[in-house]
Amino acid sequence: MLYIIDGTGPWLDSTYDIEMNGSFCKQLNNMTGDRSIYNRGPSLLGTELSTIVDEIYLEIRRRPESEPVYLCGYSRGGAAAVIVARKINPRPVRAMFLFDAVDRAIISTGEKISGNVQNVYHAIRDREFARKYEDEVATTRKQLDKANAALSAKNTGNRIRSALLGGDPKATAQVRNRINAHAVPRNKDRDLKWKTRNATGLSPSNFGNTGLSVLPPGKYDTAKFAGSHGALGGLPWSDHELPGDSKAVPAVRAWMWARLIKEGVLTGKG
Repeated sequence: MLYIIDGTGPWLDSTYDIEMNGSFCKQLNNMTGDRSIYNRGPSLLGTELSTIVDEIYLEIRRRPESEPVYLCGYSRGGAAAVIVARKINPRPVRAMFLFDAVDRAIISTGEKISGNVQNVYHAIRDREFARKYEDEVATTRKQLDKANAALSAKNTGNRIRSALLGGDPKATAQVRNRINAHAVPRNKDRDLKWKTRNATGLSPSNFGNTGLSVLPPGKYDTAKFAGSHGALGGLPWSDHELPGDSKAVPAVRAWMWARLIKEGVLTGKG
């Protein structure tokens, strides 16, 4: 059985499905059908990661020991796969497939994968490619924050005028309390889009990789690709946002798919 854990995304499942549509993890789940179990990744805060790990751990324990275990993860889903392997040790894991696994979790994962994983295949982003565009991303974020602040001020002003002109003491008090508490309204849609993009798109330097080696007797195979964190998961930035990012997607797919075929997870027809 292939246990798949996708990357970070919105808390709401319906929004998550839209944002993560087309990810490599989704593709693998569609291609393997009842031979895989798909798990959505954690939300931006990452508080669900331990729950995801525990659910997969219990599912593996429920199944017969003779059934081969394969793990696959993208982003923090990759970190979850590393933890699952450690929890089921000494039960063997035939292979682990990681798409730019990152350690941005509340629980610590470390960098080494436990030795019960026989083969690890890890596609990692080339940090030099990402670094060239970090300034552009920072500028974009400042522009979005400025736009959000302007919209928030406008919305707050409208609420104040409405409350004062309406003469509703309760409404006026609510507005005053919101201002005093600095609870300025946000453009939630735009804010969500940016935060999701920040998690699944170009990652900053502190968005560090995990699963960078495996303890003996496991074997480790890795390759770097000139693309963003999003592209490594099958979710690239547009060419307008990040020129050349989409080129990494077919390269990552070809590299990982060859190894999925080698391990017998895919048949070679995909």
